[in-house]
Amino acid sequence: MIIKNASVKLETRGNFDIKDITSEVQRAVGASDVDTGIVNVFVAGATGALTTIECESGLLSDFKKFFEDIIPMDGEYEHDLSHAGKNGHSHVR
Repeated sequence: MIIKNASVKLETRGNFDIKDITSEVQRAVGASDVDTGIVNVFVAGATGALTTIECESGLLSDFKKFFEDIIPMDGEYEHDLSHAGKNGHSHVR
C-alpha cells in the first residue's frame, strides 16, 4: 500500500469564512503520482469544518444565513461562560 501526505495551508478572515479547496486537493492528488486510491481531507482545529456543497455565491450566502439563523453569533452558549474567547457559536457550528 502506498501512502502519500500533502498539506494545504489557507488563510481565513475569521468567522464563517468559506474556502473552496477543490483545486488545492486536485493539485495534491496530481502531484502524488498515485493513479488509484482514496483521498482523506482533514482540517485541524476545534472550529474548522469541511463540507461538500456547490460553491455558488447564492448558495454560500444561504449557507451562512442558515447557520446564523440556527446558531447565532450573539446566542447564549455554555462554552462562553468558561472561556474568554466568546466563540461558543463557532464550536457548535
